[in-house]
Amino acid sequence: MAVVIASSHSPVMSSSEQPRTPSPAPKQGETVVSADGASEIATSSVAATDPNVVTSKRNSDPGFFDTHLRACPAEALKKIQRKKLITRLVSDIGKANEEVDMYAPLTSLLSEISKTVFTTCISSNKSKKSRPRFQNEREIEFLNHSSCPLAQFPVGEPDVKPDVVGVFKLPPNQHFVIHHDGTYREIPCHRVETFVEAKTERDRAKGLPQAGSYIYHMLQCRPDRPGYYGLTVTPKYFKVLYGCPTGLVSSELTPWTEVEKLCAYVYSLYDPPTGHILHDRTVTWQEPKATLFGRPSWTITTKRPSGVDSSSEDSEAGEDDVYVYRGAELIFLGYPFGRRTTIFRVRREGYPPVIIKEYFVGSGRRFEESDLLSHIHAQGFVPGVVRAATAETVVSEGEAIIFHNASTSETRTKRRIVLVDAGVDLEYAKSVNDLLKVAYDALEIHRSVARHRRVLHRDMSLFNILMYPTSCECDEGDWCDFLPPLIDEVLTGQRLPNDKRNPHSLVIDFDHSAKLDVTENTVEVFEELQFRTGTPMYIARAVVVTAELPSSAFATQFEQMPVLSAKARALYVKAHGEERYIKYCDDPDGDTYHGGTRPPVNDVDDLIELASRTVFYHRWRYDAESVFWTLYSVLLRVLPVGAVDTAKTASMLKKNWTDFKSHTIPDADDTDGYNDNRIKLFANGRQAFKSAFLPKMQDVAELLYEMGKHVLPSYALMSRPPPHDDHLHEALQRLILEYLVTHEGDPIPLTPGVLRAAAAKAVKQDGLEVGTYGDKSKTGTQGNGKKRTRDEAQGPQRQSSRKSGGTELTRPREDDPPTLRGLLPGNALGGGNA
Repeated sequence: MAVVIASSHSPVMSSSEQPRTPSPAPKQGETVVSADGASEIATSSVAATDPNVVTSKRNSDPGFFDTHLRACPAEALKKIQRKKLITRLVSDIGKANEEVDMYAPLTSLLSEISKTVFTTCISSNKSKKSRPRFQNEREIEFLNHSSCPLAQFPVGEPDVKPDVVGVFKLPPNQHFVIHHDGTYREIPCHRVETFVEAKTERDRAKGLPQAGSYIYHMLQCRPDRPGYYGLTVTPKYFKVLYGCPTGLVSSELTPWTEVEKLCAYVYSLYDPPTGHILHDRTVTWQEPKATLFGRPSWTITTKRPSGVDSSSEDSEAGEDDVYVYRGAELIFLGYPFGRRTTIFRVRREGYPPVIIKEYFVGSGRRFEESDLLSHIHAQGFVPGVVRAATAETVVSEGEAIIFHNASTSETRTKRRIVLVDAGVDLEYAKSVNDLLKVAYDALEIHRSVARHRRVLHRDMSLFNILMYPTSCECDEGDWCDFLPPLIDEVLTGQRLPNDKRNPHSLVIDFDHSAKLDVTENTVEVFEELQFRTGTPMYIARAVVVTAELPSSAFATQFEQMPVLSAKARALYVKAHGEERYIKYCDDPDGDTYHGGTRPPVNDVDDLIELASRTVFYHRWRYDAESVFWTLYSVLLRVLPVGAVDTAKTASMLKKNWTDFKSHTIPDADDTDGYNDNRIKLFANGRQAFKSAFLPKMQDVAELLYEMGKHVLPSYALMSRPPPHDDHLHEALQRLILEYLVTHEGDPIPLTPGVLRAAAAKAVKQDGLEVGTYGDKSKTGTQGNGKKRTRDEAQGPQRQSSRKSGGTELTRPREDDPPTLRGLLPGNALGGGNA
């Protein structure tokens, strides 16, 4: 497949153009959209319970100074120790009664150490060929910034207000803003190389968490900084912190008498120890030419994509394999530890935007997103699935950016993918029918990729299903031949040529996908499917607890496959053929449901026992369920043009949205008695479910309720499971098709980007987070809507369903779906596998 990338180094910014990648939701306490409907980038706040933020001795490393810092060279250290000024400044810090008393001696002390290190080790040795290669070769000075927060964060105004900041010394003709009290103000965060947080002895315990939160924010807003140092001090002690993708760690409390260790901190800002990479030189910030210290764009140097020759104006002179993207804007900031996903958008005049995704992949990860995307498109471009033009391990100054945590044996490597397809968040839909078409096409694409390319997504959500896709060109002939007709083709009764097949959906983010390749080690593949992964608001209920839910009131309320009306069936048959339609149908006079038969028992206790013998693995229908929850979350909150909430609808909306959004994923060893809040939405029947929707949306609510009736049963408990892995996809798509045929002339126009006020109010009042891309916090403590990842190194993030006490596995049955018969490692699924 040849993807043609147009070259343009001059991105055009348009205030009216909506986001083309998943917008993280606002930080805690903000509404989903601003008053004018514009989207915003958002970051998550550091929770007090975050295991990666230093809060106690458990994070202190006794060997910190040997492991995470490089000792100051003897020549410079001797000069520093001999200076009476250094002794006096240390003494002044020790005499301080209040924080403010420490600022002046701190800035002078650290600046003097930095100046000595720079002049002795770096500036005076520039001509020596044998000298070490320093990561920083400009002098760092320390400034008092205690009077206001740092400026120019990518989103919002986080309260990042370090007392002292370390910055590169400016040229003589440039100056930071100085307040009348002598403190510096509004230094932009992208110019801060390190910081110091000062506390009195009585507030010593507050210093470490606060400094940890600053590193959290600095790593998020600085994609050019893989690693970051900070310092927290009191009159008697200091601690050095270091944050990187493998975590956040600090030194032990160190008395000021050990000046050599303070010098090691300063020296390491210039020359950190091996494996402590502070700068990624392939990512650099660029301030607006007309605004010194303004919010920057980013220049990214990466591997040259196919379709661009080396003479392009964006290729670096003399380097045929290098390509430079200029004017990139940050549009997604992930959790700064662990995977640390960061996404940029590069707008290009006259062409679709390019999306650049960076992340740190763990060494224990079985599947790599770029490899999966290459595999999916290997037999031709699959419309509706994001494509990667290039994928690479990031190399800066000849060194791959790799971090290793010796205590956990965790290794993380920086990867970069350039994606050539983009889309718009579902919350920017122009009509209800557009949203339903997105869901239909997403389901069709998902089942086709699972069947024909043997890849299961496993994290379908609001973040990973986009609409109104835009794509770079794809040469004619480089198209897959297995994708069935999409919704527009079904509705028009006309199969379109490849270059006109424009899906309404774009499926992205295959970070947590699994390749169902029976030619590989089938045991490992099956084990991979037993790990739970997903996003709390949208994850399938069974995946949360790695088991079916036999005690649910809906567990055995099975529905037969929907039967289409004459008009809808005619369109379906013309597009797909009679054989496909009949394949999924149930006999209306028979006792089958989606092709399966009821469980042999109906008593709750018997169902619980049956569920305990049913082996969990990630089934196709779990992703279909996630598509349903995604569709519900959007349709509940969108605002039809001219519609106004009544007190009753607003009240029900707030209740239902709060129930939906408060869903969390418990720790794997704490799932007994688990109750899924989302079930409450259906607990009081059809009318109660529909009461949260506006009058114009009642038919849509009816559709969602009918879809829910097919989603909620536990098909894996059936005596004979449904014979087709995609049975739930089929049921949901039939219901959507029927609605679209019936409401062809009533698309229900929406106000793009504007949600019902009661939903936004519920978010703000209840302090619920919508999501943060790539969150790595433990399942028991993470925010309600955060995007949850499956992490390789942390147990709670990656939990197998095989619990102690064990479930006996039996051989596959003949009625197991053929897609699984070849996959199971000589064992199989005890109680059904739907």
